[in-house]
Amino acid sequence: MFYVTKKGSYSIRALLQLAANIQEKGRTHIGEIADQTHIPEPFLRKIFSSMAKNGIVHSKRGLSGGVELLNEIDDITVYDVMIAVEGELAIYKCLKHPEICPKNGDCQTQNMWRAIQDNLVDSLKKIKIKQLYDGDNISGCIHPEFGIRDGVKF
Repeated sequence: MFYVTKKGSYSIRALLQLAANIQEKGRTHIGEIADQTHIPEPFLRKIFSSMAKNGIVHSKRGLSGGVELLNEIDDITVYDVMIAVEGELAIYKCLKHPEICPKNGDCQTQNMWRAIQDNLVDSLKKIKIKQLYDGDNISGCIHPEFGIRDGVKF
C-alpha cells in the first residue's frame, strides 16, 4: 500500500499553520508552529530546512527571526511541498530505479505504474495550498487516528 509519510503530511499541516500565523502576525518561530500543530520541534526543523532548500520558505535565526513564506500560498502546490520534503515521487521501485528491471521500457506493468504515477503527479500539481487553507481550522487536518485533536491525544 502506498502512503504519504508523516514528513509529507506534517509539511502540509505546518505550511498551513505558517500561512495562518503570517496572516495574523508575520514571521513565526518554528517552536510556535510545533506547539500549534503538535509536531515534534526537531522533526519540524528538518521539514522547514527541506522547504527552505527548495525555495518554499525562508528561515532566519535570532530573536527577530522565524520562518516566512517565499511565495503566496496560491502559488505553492502540494506537489511542490511533497518534492521538497520527500524528494522524487515514485510509487513503485522500478519507476525510481528503472535499471533494476530487466524488462525496463518493455514492461506492461511498469507502463501501468508510470501512468498511475503521472496521474498522481498531475493531481498534486493542481492542488494549491490556498485551496486547503482555512485560517480558523488548521488543527482540523489532523486525522484523529494519528495525532491530537482539540488537545486530546488519540
